Amino acid sequence: MGGWFDRWFGRFRPGGAGANEGGRLSRKELDRLIREAFEVAPRCDTVPGASGRFGFEDTSPIPVRRREGELDYLKRLRCSCGKPFFFHRAGSCGSGPDGHILDAYELACQDRHFDTTLFFDMYHAGPSARLPEGLTQGEPAGVGVAHRVERFPEDLEPAHPSRDSRPE
Repeated sequence: MGGWFDRWFGRFRPGGAGANEGGRLSRKELDRLIREAFEVAPRCDTVPGASGRFGFEDTSPIPVRRREGELDYLKRLRCSCGKPFFFHRAGSCGSGPDGHILDAYELACQDRHFDTTLFFDMYHAGPSARLPEGLTQGEPAGVGVAHRVERFPEDLEPAHPSRDSRPE
């Protein structure tokens, strides 16, 4: 069979591979399939097959692990002027070079010096050690949320004053 989806759902057919005599999956086989379905790609600094400006283009997203990885990475980013960013998740935006769905985050320097959009692939085992060109990293100080804020950055603060990403 093909990928995990085919292997997973093929198991539910009577007499399918991994089924016991009653046609049901064994607990061991079910646990293995669930683990396989939720595996993530390995940790990497650049997504395999990426091209273009790292982070700034959807063809070269920043690899991280889960939504928390996106937020942690963004909280540490600094503008070229040294200030942290305000940020919000603008939404999902298609698939990246390795086929994973990407998230786009809009960023605005807290000193209003610079704004941009960065692309993330949250289906990797850890955060990239790379930084988008011209940006630096520091202690967590960025402020943002993992959902869309309609009038960004003006309405960021009232959106969820105690949620997602406050300086620690």
